[in-house]
Amino acid sequence: MRVTASALIVSLLAGCAGGNQLGPNATAVDRANANFGQTVATGAVSGAVVGAILGAVVDRGNRGQGAALGALAGGALGAGAGTVVANNNVNQARTEDTLQQQIQDAQNQASLANAAATEAQHRAAEAVAQSPQLLAQYRAGKITSAQYHQQLTASEEYGQQLQQLVGNISKREDVLRQQVAAAGNNSEDLRKSLAQIETSRQSLQSSQAELYSATAAVPQS
Repeated sequence: MRVTASALIVSLLAGCAGGNQLGPNATAVDRANANFGQTVATGAVSGAVVGAILGAVVDRGNRGQGAALGALAGGALGAGAGTVVANNNVNQARTEDTLQQQIQDAQNQASLANAAATEAQHRAAEAVAQSPQLLAQYRAGKITSAQYHQQLTASEEYGQQLQQLVGNISKREDVLRQQVAAAGNNSEDLRKSLAQIETSRQSLQSSQAELYSATAAVPQS
């Protein structure tokens, strides 16, 4: 089947746009993870789109094949740079439009990170309060170790989500630091968002540690 360059590029862009769907019951941590995690995926797709365009131009005899090969090469390069996808704009950070977009993105992500950190604090507090109650029930013979563990499964899974989010936020911080450096004297707003994101990450790490502590001492049968 012959693949046209335009069809390939459209499908790549559609995949990027539709890959971040969340259900109505998504938590603040779910939303933050989806947003921060999109950095890597966007890098791969952006590289593939650019590669497809260049491939179609270079291989005029078979634009579809050239686009496909270019997409593969571009996708590989883009994925390799996915954790720093915003670097595509770093060299243009001094331009007003690009800088304002970077500021808006950073502010949005700072809000997401803050909401996730607040939610995580409540979840960690609930787990810390629940753990001794469950332990007392276990020691009194009212529940088994399996029942004890089952009650804490949700907290354990939430802790794993926090671990993933902390990693995604750390990658975003690296990008923001480069954007701050590129913005020079116009970096104040970016610096504020970076500081807010760092504070939220530290709070998330504390909540993750509390969750781990609350779920680590599960009694064995």
